[in-house]
Amino acid sequence: LEQSRLDDVDDDPRNAEGAEQGKAQRAARGETGLTGRNTVSFDPASTLVRPSMRVIVGPKRERYGKPVRHDDVVIVPEFFCDEDDWGVYHNLIREVRELQDK
Repeated sequence: LEQSRLDDVDDDPRNAEGAEQGKAQRAARGETGLTGRNTVSFDPASTLVRPSMRVIVGPKRERYGKPVRHDDVVIVPEFFCDEDDWGVYHNLIREVRELQDK
């Protein structure tokens, strides 16, 4: 991986001086008492930066088949077991409890 891909950069146009701030950005900066719509624009093109994390629902097959980057999370339904099979979950809970008891 190129190091420059992982460096933090402040290139979000929503943070530029004079840019309108939505309630989410203002709340993240500590402003309280905000009500109403939580956006400045409903136009997807107005957000010109890639999100911090993309959640993708992938198909149930052997290979995903599309490029995946370091900040992608691919969820594959029934990847480990059938949807109604709780065995893996119960085994995980049992293992965690056993480790906590040590």
